[in-house]
Amino acid sequence: FAQFWRTIERGFYDGHFHGRDWAGIRSRYEPLLEAVDTNEEFATVLHMMVGELESSHSEVTAATTAGSPVTPQLGFTFDYAYTGPGLRIAAVPTGAPGSFAQTALHPGEYIWEINGRAVTLDEKLYEWINDKQDREFEFLVSTNADRAHTRTVRYKVMTQEEWNDLNYRNRVERLRQYVADHSGGKIGYLHLAAMMGNNQVQFEREAYEYIVGKEAMILDVRFNAGGNIADTLIDWLSRKPHGYSRPRDGARGLAGHGRRVGERIAGPEQALERRGRHGGEVLGRLVEVRRARGHRSISR
Repeated sequence: FAQFWRTIERGFYDGHFHGRDWAGIRSRYEPLLEAVDTNEEFATVLHMMVGELESSHSEVTAATTAGSPVTPQLGFTFDYAYTGPGLRIAAVPTGAPGSFAQTALHPGEYIWEINGRAVTLDEKLYEWINDKQDREFEFLVSTNADRAHTRTVRYKVMTQEEWNDLNYRNRVERLRQYVADHSGGKIGYLHLAAMMGNNQVQFEREAYEYIVGKEAMILDVRFNAGGNIADTLIDWLSRKPHGYSRPRDGARGLAGHGRRVGERIAGPEQALERRGRHGGEVLGRLVEVRRARGHRSISR
């Protein structure tokens, strides 16, 4: 704790600590150490303390404990209102192993056994399935709670990264379809998960696929993990057409071969923002550009 405090005290870019009393902040948070038992709790105390400075990119996450168990994702969510016996399925995301015909699982169905072992939704379930993320699991399933007409479903379970990516892609597709349905296809939607180089490539590819030719666009940066491509995106989005080319008997097109996503959007842009970890400074600059151009930013 003292080492962390001294590091900020000596190295923070603003010697006035954004007008905060850094020594006083330490005196308020140091007593909380008596209640800290885990890495996560310690990180929370440090996170809250440095958060008093209201400085971007100053988050604290818990140190990883060597040898920590890895819990696989079974490919469905649990109905926590059901206490057993067995497990009851709440939902099976599109694209999960249980969403396909040959390995189908359905919301409301019951899982009685996994790999021949009776299961219940408690801590013992996680203790037993931990560190088995690269294996096939066999599920004994029935439609009714009386275990009548059981069947066996077998597939390889998912890692946490695969599960997170699947749910992210499903969420983006759901929101994109929602925007299309409620705008009659006139508004485009694009989500930026982060502001890194690969996200810039993805932005350019998806912008031409989902936004070009629309009357307006929604750029969703909620839950954005941060990065440093905001200025590039602002440049692309804020450019205006400077010239056109038109071959003989051909259609008129924008001149040049540069990246001009903003030039190809007919109407306004709106940025959806969830104020949090990294989105503030990025959206602050995006909002400034949009205000200058008559565009808007919406906080959700």
